[in-house]
Amino acid sequence: MINVGIIGSSFSEGDQNNPIEGNPNSKFLTDIFKEYNTNKEINFYSRARGGFGSEQFLSDVIYLKQKYNISILLIEIIENRSKNQLKNQHTVYKEIIKKSNYDRNLFLDLFKEKRLGLYENHWPKFTPKNERLFFTIHDIVQTLNLCNLLNIKTITWLYRQLPENIEVFDSMKLVDVKWGLSSDWTGGIGFFEYFFKKYNGKEELFTVDSDHLNDECNVELVKDFLLPKIYERT
Repeated sequence: MINVGIIGSSFSEGDQNNPIEGNPNSKFLTDIFKEYNTNKEINFYSRARGGFGSEQFLSDVIYLKQKYNISILLIEIIENRSKNQLKNQHTVYKEIIKKSNYDRNLFLDLFKEKRLGLYENHWPKFTPKNERLFFTIHDIVQTLNLCNLLNIKTITWLYRQLPENIEVFDSMKLVDVKWGLSSDWTGGIGFFEYFFKKYNGKEELFTVDSDHLNDECNVELVKDFLLPKIYERT
């Protein structure tokens, strides 16, 4: 059997209230994976949780490896949301960011061995204004490093981010699942943008709350983009 882990936010969790279809119990993303998966040797296990972000990733990987011995991990590139749960972190964040600007190799060395590119030229100088971006990248890169040590194949994708963040993720070659060429709007990376473009900006046609996808679009996301990439990794 092939066990696939899923980590991310509510965008990877699914089961959002769906007032458009009058369905108060929309589907979890894992249920959609199971329904449309054609490889019966694959199991899906999720640690994606609404309201949380990349700050949970390392713990999630350890749990999924220990509990289910996953060999593939689907990673949603979502921001570090630790400041949403904790208070009075600003001084600590500023000190860590200050140190990181002098020594950026603290967490990039292993990453650079696996993903070569020119991303260092685009590496931002972190300040308290973009501290969340620093910790998001730190979480994701360290998660990739940990998966490398544990022999877990990784697949990264992105639903929604600020355009400036998307540019950094793209320049670092962090995003595996894309929907178009670099000429496509935001680089063919974020899937909110994909559906926004497909439905001519009419968010009521593809979301349940102007943010989360409805079931129909989650099915398209899974069937046409995420499952094919998982099959490539098996």
